[in-house]
Amino acid sequence: ALATQFRYLHLEIRQRVLIPQDHPYVQVHNRIADTFGGETTLIIGVIARQGDIFTPAILAKIARITHAVARLPDAIADNVLSIAAERVKFIKGTADGMEVRPLMRDVPQDAAGIAQLKQEIFSDKLYKGTLVAADGSAAAIVVDFNGRLSDEAIVDEVEAVVAGQRDVDADVVLGGAPMIRACVGQYTAMMAILFPIAVLAIGLVHYEAFRTLQAMFLPL
Repeated sequence: ALATQFRYLHLEIRQRVLIPQDHPYVQVHNRIADTFGGETTLIIGVIARQGDIFTPAILAKIARITHAVARLPDAIADNVLSIAAERVKFIKGTADGMEVRPLMRDVPQDAAGIAQLKQEIFSDKLYKGTLVAADGSAAAIVVDFNGRLSDEAIVDEVEAVVAGQRDVDADVVLGGAPMIRACVGQYTAMMAILFPIAVLAIGLVHYEAFRTLQAMFLPL
């Protein structure tokens, strides 16, 4: 009787689908998450293989990835954060008030432009150690998704974007809750293979010890 119900079983580790979707509190929570993100935040790390990220090639790579993930259909574009994101601003007080502009509107191509960008990033504690490592060796791109996709689908979409960006200059790695849950799901799915093997191994040990089928099956 239990075996007849196996066809309804499937692996699901996302909190959203484990709670009653018709409850008004859950519906409000889902609307907030869809609008502002936070449940499915993925971190993309761009790590310089030598030196730091402050080269035209690596900065251009950060910009390409940032703009590409912001265009993904289930990404919340306004929540994408990196030094190349439009919403990440450089703010400086002036005699007339404040200067506010994107931190890196264009990728600097000369030493002077790169030095200025580096100075602006490291002079702001909001960006140093968050969007750029304190030693300049890596940069982070933070992207939120609306939660409609599975974690595996989110990772696959982002991996398709970053796969062509790995080269001799920099490595690109993924982290964050969706990545962790996708890996947990993959390892959990392996139980469908490992569990029967474990049962078989235990049964063989019992049979070897007692040499009767009764002694093999009853403990199982």
